Amino acid sequence: VVSMKADEIEDLPLGILGSALVGRMAGLSVSGGTTRPGSAATLTIRNPTTWSKDGGTNDPLYVIDGVEQIDPYTLNSDASAFNNLDPSEVESISVLKDGAAAIYGSRAANGVVLVQTKRGQLGKPRISFSSSYGVNDEIYRSKMLSAYQYAQYMNIANGVYGKNDATVANLFPEDELAAIQGLNYDWLDQAWSASHMLRNTVNVSGGHENVTYFAGLSQYNQNGNLASLNYNKYTWRAGADIKVTAGLKIGLQVSGAYSNKVKTFNKIGGENDENDYKTLIETPRYIPPYVSGLPV
Repeated sequence: VVSMKADEIEDLPLGILGSALVGRMAGLSVSGGTTRPGSAATLTIRNPTTWSKDGGTNDPLYVIDGVEQIDPYTLNSDASAFNNLDPSEVESISVLKDGAAAIYGSRAANGVVLVQTKRGQLGKPRISFSSSYGVNDEIYRSKMLSAYQYAQYMNIANGVYGKNDATVANLFPEDELAAIQGLNYDWLDQAWSASHMLRNTVNVSGGHENVTYFAGLSQYNQNGNLASLNYNKYTWRAGADIKVTAGLKIGLQVSGAYSNKVKTFNKIGGENDENDYKTLIETPRYIPPYVSGLPV
């Protein structure tokens, strides 16, 4: 069993809880969750292998406040509720492996991610507010051939020392080489800009001997490095623990989340999310993005 307190990550400007766990818990591998606004992180414990004729999963079982998170249609582990959690409403996160996960049966064959959310604390009402801001920008961009270099490369690749396909469609004659020598349209540079992340949270908790309460609200916004990408998420959680009589305690809790993600649907070469970036950086630089003010 590996555990951590959520206060180690609650001030990070991240909207996906799983992406904040990278490198923080032994045996837990985290991939994704940071590439694009709203993209979910994938968690795996150790190095699971699943064999199933119906398409198994390597996902661990998620248990939030004692409730197993199961997809009602596939009956597999469901990470939706976990991904909707904001670090400010989480008390602790534990990873159960091997024998420690056996208490949850066969569904825990790939391990268990155990989450305990915050509860009310005795004392006067305490209100906390946190705000964080981050900037995400490239540190390096792959260098691409200029328009003239690309034309020379295509002539070599399709010439007698390459594909030996001397059709007009595959070769650039001398007049075209001269015409594009001064061209260098960089589609990606025109579309790229630094992205920004803003996260705000507010919590209130308190109570006395018989009743304690907790309520929290969070807001997260992230735009993309390409103008057509954006993600907004709002989460809320409220709960109370009520001591009815000696030996009888009732816990009430309600939570919800709303998110809105704007993304591109670039179907050039398929529907992969990265096709917009790939198209912008790979477009030959003798092709202008606009002609007479209209997009190509």
